[in-house]
Amino acid sequence: MNASRRLPVFPWRSSASIRWGLDWYDNRLTSAGRIVVFGVVTSTILGFSSIDVPIYLIACATAALLLTGVFLSLFFRPKVDAIRRLPKHVRAGETIKYEITIINSSPQPARYLKVEEIGLPPELKPYPLNSPGFKFIPGKSETELSLSLECSKRGVYRLAPLAISSAYPSGLVKAIRRAGPEQSLMIYPNFKHLSDFPLPTSRRYQPGGLYMTSEVGDSTEFLCTREYQEGDNIRDIHWASWARTGKPVIKVFQEEFFVRLALLLDSEVRGEDDQAFEAGISLAASVADVLSRQEYIIDIFAAGEKIYRFQAGRSLAHFDNILQILACITHAPRVKMNPVREALAPEAESLSALVCILMDWDEERRNLVRSLNSLGLATRSIVVKKESPTLSIQGEPGVSWWKPDQIGKAF
Repeated sequence: MNASRRLPVFPWRSSASIRWGLDWYDNRLTSAGRIVVFGVVTSTILGFSSIDVPIYLIACATAALLLTGVFLSLFFRPKVDAIRRLPKHVRAGETIKYEITIINSSPQPARYLKVEEIGLPPELKPYPLNSPGFKFIPGKSETELSLSLECSKRGVYRLAPLAISSAYPSGLVKAIRRAGPEQSLMIYPNFKHLSDFPLPTSRRYQPGGLYMTSEVGDSTEFLCTREYQEGDNIRDIHWASWARTGKPVIKVFQEEFFVRLALLLDSEVRGEDDQAFEAGISLAASVADVLSRQEYIIDIFAAGEKIYRFQAGRSLAHFDNILQILACITHAPRVKMNPVREALAPEAESLSALVCILMDWDEERRNLVRSLNSLGLATRSIVVKKESPTLSIQGEPGVSWWKPDQIGKAF
């Protein structure tokens, strides 16, 4: 069974009857049924071309055989249900294997069943193409099988309910039952685990850091005690030391200093080729992965038609949340850099460094990076572009150019 059929670009491609006929041919007929259809069409054409030989009798016989199969399929629809268990973590380019439980709730046995995914998007392909099946499932019983999908591109995809078909008893026409719920499959971008990603970072004081870090790291470390002074918070009194020394003693905590980084992802794609954008997404995932393992606070800015911001690290959110965002980001035909600067400038004082993943190096993006540098923010910019950037990057500190096929090889 074909997961989907793309009609040629002809005026009649939008015809509902044509689409229905092709879908019925692909999904409802067995291999033997398609041979019978071919016999009906061929004998009918030959019957019109000759009146000496009664070829039309063959056409009538094959058509009657096919109609009998259609009639029987109305009464032998499989009475089964299915549970599909998809994996939670899937990367682009992987072939996933998942389990399906087939439940025969009827007291009658189910015969010659076939389990298939119908209506898959082009990015998902069954592997192997031939779907598994069962010759016999006893009544009131369950059985297990595995299906596999080739996932070629990141994104969130809708999986329609499973199609469970049976060609019993005719062997020509399949009766199909939709089983199980509609589900979503999220495919993360493919990325490489980096051991290190050098950045010019520094530790800065973060107002409100006690709550931002969820009590992880420097913000809650106890340093020492000292004698009570007028104006100290009585909540910080160390009662055990007061009882031992006979004098009020105050607990002293370390100031809330830690490294906070920003990752800017440019989503502008000009033309139809989005290879560079997908490579940039993979690079962003690699950078976020290595930074999240170093207990940094990470602010992710996705620059598109709107500016999206997400904060992670130090128990604020897990790396899986970052991958979910990167899986859903779409490209934009035009990205203005002024709103990006307005979003980043107020954060420059508290940020230790900024990683920019840009789709080009033009005047707007160069001015953005230079203006952020003038605010004292250290930056590292990576231009991901198949062709040479619009402006030369020679002499630009912290700026490098990588082609899409170099992502993953440059580390």
